[in-house]
Amino acid sequence: NPFDPAVPDAAIRWINLPGQVINKGLELNLNGIVIEKEDFRWDLGANATFVSNNVKNFGSTIIRTGSLSGQGLSDVTVEVIQDNYPLYAMVTREYLGLDSEGFSQYTDDGLVFYRVGNPNPKVLLGFSTAVDYKKFSFSANLNGALGQDIYNNTANAVLPISNLGSRNIAADLVNSNIVESVANPIAASSRYIENGSYLKLANATLSYRVGDIGSSIKNFGVFVNGQNLFVITKYKGFDPEVNVSKSVNSVPSSGIDNVTYPSARTFNLGVNFSL
Repeated sequence: NPFDPAVPDAAIRWINLPGQVINKGLELNLNGIVIEKEDFRWDLGANATFVSNNVKNFGSTIIRTGSLSGQGLSDVTVEVIQDNYPLYAMVTREYLGLDSEGFSQYTDDGLVFYRVGNPNPKVLLGFSTAVDYKKFSFSANLNGALGQDIYNNTANAVLPISNLGSRNIAADLVNSNIVESVANPIAASSRYIENGSYLKLANATLSYRVGDIGSSIKNFGVFVNGQNLFVITKYKGFDPEVNVSKSVNSVPSSGIDNVTYPSARTFNLGVNFSL
C-alpha cells in the first residue's frame, strides 16, 4: 500500500479522534496432567492467542509516530496510525538491495513510501511445565511471539558501513555479495525491518526437598533458578522483546529497537525452611 510522505501531520491530538482500533482474535488454553504416579508427576500447560488489529473510521487523517534516532535520521518517522492499517504500521521506503556500485536502491526511487512492516504479533505463545520425582521438582516457563516486525534503528544509525575504519559496523555488511559503498547515505527503509518472532525460556527452577532437620528446622529445601536462559530468534539485535519508546507528540510507538540494553541472564541459588 503506497503512502504519500508529503501528507501533513494532523493538528488534532490522536486520542481525541473518532477512530477505532478493532481487535479480533482467538485464545486457546490447554492444561493437564500428563503423568501421575506415586513418585512421579508431570503437569503441562500451553496457551496461544491469535490476534489481529485494524484502525477504522480515521478518514483521511494520518498520525505519524515511531521516531528514529541517529545521524541522518533527524525528524524521520517510520510508523503511522492510518485508516485500514494495523496499529503502528511501519511505513517507509521499500528497499530493493544494492546496485553494482554499492548504493541502495528503492521502489520508485524512494519517493513513495510503502507499508512494509507490522510490529503487532500475529500469535502470542506461552508454555509451562512442572515435574515432580520423589524429592526433586523442576518447573519451567517459556513465552514467545510470532509474526511481528522490528525496526532495527541500531543497525540503521549505529552500525552502518560509513563507520568502516573508525567504529563498529554490522557483521553482515562484510559478508554481502556486493560490497556496499562507504558513501552510501544513511536512510530509513525496509532494509532495517526484521522478523521479530521468538521463543524464550523465561525461567526454570530445580529444587530438592530435604525435609526436617532436627527438631527446629522444618521443610528444608534447596533450589537453583535461572531467568532469561535462552532465546530462539532470527532477529539480529540483542533481544526481540523490544520496549523502547519512540513516541511523537505523545503518540506511542511499537517495535523499534534503538541501542536496547540486552536482558540479563541471572542465576539464583537458595534454601527454604521454616522454624
